[in-house]
Amino acid sequence: MFAHPGDSHKHSLQTLNLLYEYDDFMESIRSMVDLGCGTGGFSLAMASLGDSVVGVDIDPVAIAIAEEKAMLAHLT
Repeated sequence: MFAHPGDSHKHSLQTLNLLYEYDDFMESIRSMVDLGCGTGGFSLAMASLGDSVVGVDIDPVAIAIAEEKAMLAHLT
């Protein structure tokens, strides 16, 4: 549900906003691991809101792309 291949950063933020709006328990989450993070769409969305996120993926190319996106967004 959280990280689908091809998700855009905008779509991830929309999903995240829905989670924060409808799930009170999300307010207490400040650090997480995104398993199967791909190129980092959901991870970057969470990090942009101030959460501490570790993205994990089996694909080193996807991780490299996620790291580049994080650097460009000043989230590292």
